[in-house]
Amino acid sequence: MDYSCLPKPCKNLQGWPWTEDSAKFYIGNDENTNWPKISVITPSFNQDSFLEETVRSVLLQNYPNLEYIILDGGSSDSSVEIIKKYDDFIDYWVSKPDKGQADAIYKGIKMATGDIVAYINSDDFYYPGTFFKVAEKFLEDPLSGWLTGKTVFVDEFSVPMNDQPKYLPINMFTMTYLGNFITQPSTFWKKDLFLSVGGFNKNLRFCFDYELFMKFLKIEKPLWCNGNFAAFRYHSLSKTANIHDVCIEESEVIIDGYVNSDNLLRQYVGKMLGRLYSLFFDIHHK
Repeated sequence: MDYSCLPKPCKNLQGWPWTEDSAKFYIGNDENTNWPKISVITPSFNQDSFLEETVRSVLLQNYPNLEYIILDGGSSDSSVEIIKKYDDFIDYWVSKPDKGQADAIYKGIKMATGDIVAYINSDDFYYPGTFFKVAEKFLEDPLSGWLTGKTVFVDEFSVPMNDQPKYLPINMFTMTYLGNFITQPSTFWKKDLFLSVGGFNKNLRFCFDYELFMKFLKIEKPLWCNGNFAAFRYHSLSKTANIHDVCIEESEVIIDGYVNSDNLLRQYVGKMLGRLYSLFFDIHHK
């Protein structure tokens, strides 16, 4: 499909992903490569201020073996009009009430036909060249089941914020005692791995990605990619801004599942070691 013929954007903005595609930024595309199929799912609900940027950041990757699925939860704003505008370039979309974000994404992944899957929320976006870099990494290491890269935290105007995520070595210790520092928008995985661990816990509202990554980690560590793959947006209507207390509660439940909660001494020692580990990492990475 020729993604260079996308409709003109609603917003009068320049640069990526409005008036430029990833071809300008990425030179590693070899036409003779048998690129694996990547399926991307976007859950959407009343995010029309940001949705078009998300959609264009997916399509303008110009990745030759892409499947794009949008699952809208029955938005009452102009989200559906934006989706319809790009209908010819979207493999499947629907707009109807769902049972929550995790349920919608789970349905999208089960529907997906790609070997590699990921989801990008309707207020986040990918940086150019991401899909080619992901595919190349999996081609280099075909036995790996998942990978993750860097994410840039941006504001509502897509401007990078002062505070950026901290990246520690990924293992069960850091993920248990220091929390989830794997950034979801920059994480891709094999569909078979996702299904083998039972997918998301659809009862979780916020931390279903954290719980999924812990299940992945019990099987294997992810491949690490040093580049910026995606942007995570902070804004007043985001879940991060509005239900942070739910995040804390769900994180504690997940952590309890990987720590012997009956052994208070073990919990205390683990948390103290975790803080020392984090401090050591900060000192040696400034």
